[in-house]
Amino acid sequence: MALKIAGTTIALFVLTSWLWGQPVPFLSEEEYDWLSNEISGDAAYEHIRYFTQFHRGGGTPGLMEVAKYVERRAREYGLERVRLIKQDYRRAGWACRYGEIWITSPQIELLASTNQVRLHLADYSRTTHLQKVELIDVGSGIQETDYEGKEVEGKIVVAFGSARQVMKHAVWERGAVGLVSYPNPSVPGYPVNSLNRPDQIHWGRIPVDDGEDKQGTFGFQISARQGLELVKLLKSEETVTARVDIEADFSDEKW
Repeated sequence: MALKIAGTTIALFVLTSWLWGQPVPFLSEEEYDWLSNEISGDAAYEHIRYFTQFHRGGGTPGLMEVAKYVERRAREYGLERVRLIKQDYRRAGWACRYGEIWITSPQIELLASTNQVRLHLADYSRTTHLQKVELIDVGSGIQETDYEGKEVEGKIVVAFGSARQVMKHAVWERGAVGLVSYPNPSVPGYPVNSLNRPDQIHWGRIPVDDGEDKQGTFGFQISARQGLELVKLLKSEETVTARVDIEADFSDEKW
């Protein structure tokens, strides 16, 4: 067994060494050396760290801030004919100033906040201020059976289905005030491999309106772990209430 392991290790070392020494067919050795000396993982990390300060959805000022940053740095690096080209965004311009949802009973607990993770608030959520609103679990929130025996009017639904569809079924059709969304824990890989990354927050968006007379309200995004813990709390307590504070702007301005 030891000989097999040693042989495998030697083979991998030889193969790795051989692959490492392969030349780049499209560059001369001098060009390759120049390129290698200019590449910096630290610099790339600093760029990404700057980007993560902003939510960069379409039609958001955060996206424009990052675009301006890239333009500026490109000029600093000596690139020529650098231009920032602005294009019309056909959807509504939207910007979030802040958004939070707190559980207020049976205990006080911060459930989601844009001060922690920008993606906690779904795109196109509207300015909302609510006190002591009841939370209710509706499973996926997109099947008729999810609502059997449940009264959701005036409540915040907790669901793992598509936020767009939950908005339709829970808010527009049944009078819920908004939703809390989390990744489906029963399907590996959906939407961001939730079983392997239980604390990851996925990016979500609710519809601006239904195309007629109903507007989208709000949606919060929480992790799969948070979602399962919240559902467990809802099953163990007769009533769970929350407070919601959101300040967001819609605009036709092209940032």
